[in-house]
Amino acid sequence: NGSGSALNQLSSPKGLHLDSSGNIYIADENNHRVMKWELGAVTGILVAGGNGQGANLNQLYNPMDIDVDSSGNIYIADRANHRIMKWGSTYSDGGTLVAGTGVSGSENNQLYVPYALDLDASGNIYVADYGNARVMKWGSTYSDGGTVVAGGNGQGGGLNQLHAVSGIKVDS
Repeated sequence: NGSGSALNQLSSPKGLHLDSSGNIYIADENNHRVMKWELGAVTGILVAGGNGQGANLNQLYNPMDIDVDSSGNIYIADRANHRIMKWGSTYSDGGTLVAGTGVSGSENNQLYVPYALDLDASGNIYVADYGNARVMKWGSTYSDGGTVVAGGNGQGGGLNQLHAVSGIKVDS
């Protein structure tokens, strides 16, 4: 239905997730929200954000990618807020910060423009940390900061470097 902010429109859709029921979750970047489209629906359901651009726990700022765990929790790469947010399966009006601090940086507890994420079977979060040219891993408890698992040695073409990390997928 064209670009816009109505529930049957998107504005600069980015990452998506398809669940086992055929529902599609879409990171709607310019509307600062995540939408869920049920199989066959003509209108989406707002499941995260949608309260304008911002850094409050009920807001997102240019979400880029999402993943949904087996319990229906939504994990969001909140790009311009330099964080990963988790929204519960009940789609309450706020999320929880699970990775990053919300301030850009290169310390292991910080992110700088996270573009993509993926969850493994143990609940670990892997993040494509675009601005820091690295891939970070946060354990399922999210409390101790992340661990660099690839890159982290500046942008470049060396065997220990990455450049413009904008996607990620973890296998079993």
